[in-house]
Amino acid sequence: MPWTETTRPQYERRCPRYASDLTDEEWTLIEPMMPAPNRIGRPRKTELREIVNALLYMASSGGIPAKSNRREPIAHDREKYRWRNLVERLFNKLKNWRRIATRYDKTKESYIGFVSLASALLWIPFVHET
Repeated sequence: MPWTETTRPQYERRCPRYASDLTDEEWTLIEPMMPAPNRIGRPRKTELREIVNALLYMASSGGIPAKSNRREPIAHDREKYRWRNLVERLFNKLKNWRRIATRYDKTKESYIGFVSLASALLWIPFVHET
């Protein structure tokens, strides 16, 4: 169904979709800290505000399960919890390299390069099982 002058007001959002969405006042505080769009390359297709809203929603939604003896259990996403655990374990393994844990490298590029190399070295045993 295409947008028409009749249907557009019906689906227009004037209030936040989720409780974690930023209000206009909050966005005016955060917006100056957001990176400016690149002059080179394609223009942005997604508004930065929507990206921040999505990150806030993911951070506020139940990612860690509640205790089993809680009177009112809180729902959590088991799949998200598994991925979070996997990412946390990766960061813990990366911190075993002193060079990464202490940010030994002087430039951002060399640091990211070494993190990529260490991640690949951690990934190889899982791909090439013997």
